[in-house]
Amino acid sequence: MLVGKKQHRGFSTLELLIALAILVTVIVGAVEANISLQYWRLTTMAATESLSIVQAALVTARTDARVDFPSITDTSIEIGLTSAGSTTAGCTPGDMCYRLDNQVHDISSCAKDVAATVSWRLGVRYPTSTVVHRTYLLSVPELVAKYGDCTLAKPSGNWASSTPTLAGAANHGAQFSTGIDVFEHLVYVVASSAPQLRIYAEPQAIGENPALVGSTSMAGNRLNAIDVIRDMVTGRRYAYVMQHTKTDQLGVIDVTDPYHPLWLGSRTLAGVFADGSFPQGWRVVAYGNRLYVFTRETAGPELHIFDITIPEEPTEITAAAINVGRTVNNIAVHAQIFNSQPKRYLFLAASAATKELTVLDVTDDISVPVAVVDLPGDQDVSSLQVLGSSVYLGRKNNSGPELYRFEIDALLAGDVLPVATSEVGADVTTLQIIGPLLFMGTNKAGAQFQIWNSDSQTWSATIANAGRLTAYSFTRLAPLGFDSSSAYFYLINQSATQSESMQVLYTPI
Repeated sequence: MLVGKKQHRGFSTLELLIALAILVTVIVGAVEANISLQYWRLTTMAATESLSIVQAALVTARTDARVDFPSITDTSIEIGLTSAGSTTAGCTPGDMCYRLDNQVHDISSCAKDVAATVSWRLGVRYPTSTVVHRTYLLSVPELVAKYGDCTLAKPSGNWASSTPTLAGAANHGAQFSTGIDVFEHLVYVVASSAPQLRIYAEPQAIGENPALVGSTSMAGNRLNAIDVIRDMVTGRRYAYVMQHTKTDQLGVIDVTDPYHPLWLGSRTLAGVFADGSFPQGWRVVAYGNRLYVFTRETAGPELHIFDITIPEEPTEITAAAINVGRTVNNIAVHAQIFNSQPKRYLFLAASAATKELTVLDVTDDISVPVAVVDLPGDQDVSSLQVLGSSVYLGRKNNSGPELYRFEIDALLAGDVLPVATSEVGADVTTLQIIGPLLFMGTNKAGAQFQIWNSDSQTWSATIANAGRLTAYSFTRLAPLGFDSSSAYFYLINQSATQSESMQVLYTPI
């Protein structure tokens, strides 16, 4: 018998396998931990870089806006991050690639809502990451040029999906309304018979009717249009009105005290033959110490330009009067840089078988046609809006589309083809675009006031109302028959018998 003899054994195969598995697990964990650490390091670096890119994009947009506000539009670019820094030359193999998308919503010609989004991806196995920053751009020169009469914010409420709801109403009596301008919490309505001008205070609460605070019959003439301004020097408010008369077509009213509007007098348009066809005042808009006035198609010039450096004393620049040869239903003034030069343009929407849209260069008070658009068919254009880099047209019902969008730079360069059209199936009599929404007046029974997506990619030239979101019924909505404030839309009609001549709409938030 062996006593005290030691037995020596090595590791078994199983023990070796277990040890190897533990070692592999430790190594793999360490590798994955290192990979994870590298991933979060790269993610942190990418997030920091993307934040720098998005902030730089908004700074650039703000800087460019000071030079040419309308030029700030949607953009998409790729940015590659190399050892030398970021570059907009795009991505090359081995670069870190970012995508910058600037989405711009034009609230008005004075204000823009800009969202800059930077997205990136570290690899195919990882999700896409994004950073979004927003900013608000305001053009003070444009606000001054429009005498403060400019929309600065989207209307409150959910206009994109909620059906407009009646918040209040007013009755004008035995007359029909012809024009409306909402300015600084007051609503100015002109009409066919006395009192031809009525001034209402904006309702303070839902269910409250707009209160009539002042009115005047002035010279006792029907009024066809109104534009209200604030003198930025004195703070006084003035209303320019177009009288339905053969002479004294332009009227001036001091509305600084809305309870007691003061008639200041009238002006007869130079060169218009009183005994010609339709010499009456028709349309008016003020912009940058100039007042642009139109008659309907008549014997003599239809377009007249007044100097309103002294707002209560408009003086016609007689050399600027021109014969446009058609009735202009709606006008818009637009300032931008073109070929490195500051320019001012008039956009005219006309009743004509040809030349339904005309663009005039009025920079030097001499009207020079720079673009003329002849749409298919002979239906009139009733409404337009110039916003950002685009001009939108609303046309009378026809066999083709009634809604058009053109790019302004393309028009100025001679390209007169629309970039988008849409079938509406009704006369489009009023247009107002605010951010992502297009508000439209029509003669469509049961849907006279419509809300559309302003993104023309949702439109269709063959499918009626493809871009429409909601609608509201208001019988005999007037041409150019609504305007908006920060909370409400105000609609006027041309019915002498309807009990509610003006309705105030809102949508719940």
